[in-house]
Amino acid sequence: MDSHLLEKACLKFQLQQALSSTLSADRSDILQTTISPHRILNVTMRPNDTTKIMKEQVTEPKAAALQTLVLSEILAAEMKLNESMAMFQQLVGYKVQYYISQKLSTFRLTGNLNFWKYFQHQSQHQNTSYLRKSIPLEEGQTIEDVFFLSDINPVRLSADNQFLLYDSLINGPDFEQLTENHKVTIATQTSMDRLFTFIESYEHWAGPISVAVFLKGPLEYFLLKSYLLYLKLCHPKHYRQTRFSIATPVKNPIPRNILIETNTFDEFDCKSRSDDIYPVFKKGLDETNAWLKEKYYPQNMMRNLAKANIKTDYHLTLDVDIVPCVGMSEKLNNFLKESFITSALVIPTYEISRKISFPKTKRELVSLTKKKLAQPFHKDIFATNQNATNFPKWEKVYDSFEEVHVVHEVQIFPLLYEPFFVELHSNPLFDETFVGYGFTRSSHAFEVFVRNGKFLVLSPIFTAELGIKKVKDWSSLRQQQNESNRKRFNYFIANITSQFPNVQKLENDSSTSYYLHNSNTTYNKNHSH
Repeated sequence: MDSHLLEKACLKFQLQQALSSTLSADRSDILQTTISPHRILNVTMRPNDTTKIMKEQVTEPKAAALQTLVLSEILAAEMKLNESMAMFQQLVGYKVQYYISQKLSTFRLTGNLNFWKYFQHQSQHQNTSYLRKSIPLEEGQTIEDVFFLSDINPVRLSADNQFLLYDSLINGPDFEQLTENHKVTIATQTSMDRLFTFIESYEHWAGPISVAVFLKGPLEYFLLKSYLLYLKLCHPKHYRQTRFSIATPVKNPIPRNILIETNTFDEFDCKSRSDDIYPVFKKGLDETNAWLKEKYYPQNMMRNLAKANIKTDYHLTLDVDIVPCVGMSEKLNNFLKESFITSALVIPTYEISRKISFPKTKRELVSLTKKKLAQPFHKDIFATNQNATNFPKWEKVYDSFEEVHVVHEVQIFPLLYEPFFVELHSNPLFDETFVGYGFTRSSHAFEVFVRNGKFLVLSPIFTAELGIKKVKDWSSLRQQQNESNRKRFNYFIANITSQFPNVQKLENDSSTSYYLHNSNTTYNKNHSH
């Protein structure tokens, strides 16, 4: 993907949004002109250049207000929108219509932003006919479906009434069929600044994926739609197998009929890495980053949103940058077809150096650990949250066959244990009172342990995060949020253990572990427990 084109498109979109919030169609005054696109998008603007630019002549000015409009657009292209809004306010009461001629299409903007009807008209002409040849369409799909979301699904409020949740907003064409043919759906969540890892993370996963994406506002939705078009053109497998749901703050709902300009992505470079566009995403997300400094990211709400939009009996909740091993979806499918298991199925998780290729087998992974090129997940940051998986035992097990099997059971449950695990869809939701970083997954894992019994560690499958993490990688903000959730976690544990008298604390245990008194094994092939 050409990051320069995407950056230009983002700037243009910001202008459109600013106009839509300030222009009114109440007056019959119509101002029209022709403006070269690089007058808006390629101008180099610094605050001390304002006087100079205001003296320039605008092509065919029809009124003083029109000149103000053009200058406002130039300012908005390089300045924060809130700094240029004062100039837009001068246009309230006018209906402005202008045309920007481009190489292959004509883009029209009116006061009411009626893009949908306009694009339907334009798509009948030859200036957009190239799109019908270059963009693959599904059966029954029109070219407009690629660029528009003409019917936003009904939304629901989050439990705390702070967010709008858009379930199953964008559905890959193979998602439903994959759901019928697979036992496990991956449920993952992300903000826009991490979405670029999606392609690399799920290259090996052949089953359905449910992704919940957090968006701060309209610009991020524009970026998401642009990224999905990139997936459709360059990584169709990921696009076809995935269902996307969205959450936004209540004050920033998704606008209808957002346009991705028809020639914005006519020069896709599918050979480039998806993270090549990260700088553009990062630049466009400054507002979101500022928002997250004041309000904690609702991780568990997002996990529940992803879970709410799956239909398989089991799901595997992963962070968006956790990579499943080769063939894991097929192997889990075969394993669960022969067994009905209510216990959690732990997938051992590692960190792998980015200097090497992703291991294809467990044997390759174990070899990397001996070379210090791989290690258990969070070994250097917080080993306690993974130790119960018993990585040394798992690594010593020689797998003479490739089928998934249980290596051992986690009978003693450390309080802060938070593995990634396959679980029944009917299991409890993540506790949404935990926001930001800290105890978001460990609280859920403990509740599943208390209610459903033991955790079973599987082999030879595994997951991994790319890159060896160090304590220095943890931000001070993350540490602050972790401390903020600690008191909530202590209350959570006291409350849930009081409800289940068979949950016993292990005496003389400095790390605080629990076990289930008089519990029985919850795994038995061909039997239900």
